[in-house]
Amino acid sequence: MKSRYLLNPSLSKSNSNEFFIAHFAMRLNWHKIYDHVPTLEQNLSNESSDILRKFVQYCVERNIPLNWQKHIMLLYWMKNNHLNAYYNNSIIRFECLKACAAAWAANMYIDLNAIRMIIVDNISNQAIGVIRPIHFPDNYRLIKMGFEKNSEIGSDNNYEFKYGISIKNNNWEIQNWKQI
Repeated sequence: MKSRYLLNPSLSKSNSNEFFIAHFAMRLNWHKIYDHVPTLEQNLSNESSDILRKFVQYCVERNIPLNWQKHIMLLYWMKNNHLNAYYNNSIIRFECLKACAAAWAANMYIDLNAIRMIIVDNISNQAIGVIRPIHFPDNYRLIKMGFEKNSEIGSDNNYEFKYGISIKNNNWEIQNWKQI
């Protein structure tokens, strides 16, 4: 449902059911984004709701799903909207990598056979690995990874962000990399 209230709050009628549903959906998205990227939320302060509304509108208009990649999509959106102070902040970028890795690991319905994943940020030379639990109720593990530009991880600079998955439990062997 594309809510006109969600995308244009000036139309809001606080007593309508549609308004309450849209408001609740935005609050959920606000927490899904900013709870995992506290540095961005702190830097935006009063602008956080406006930025989120514009980002969600952009995603709705282009049919971009708010899936495990949503934080990297937010970084791309900030770049395209000239919010360079946030886009170029290495702490914000790493928090976005962590949020994506955690969301991937928590969703056992994507990449069903995958046990490990690496997400690489070629701009800030950061990478994070995540290991899914083998047994319930174990937790996933996030691992900050370093890499050299000429290594297997850092060799493909055509992609700003990329990820690779491994189906092996005991190593990080990545068969192919995919662009985010």
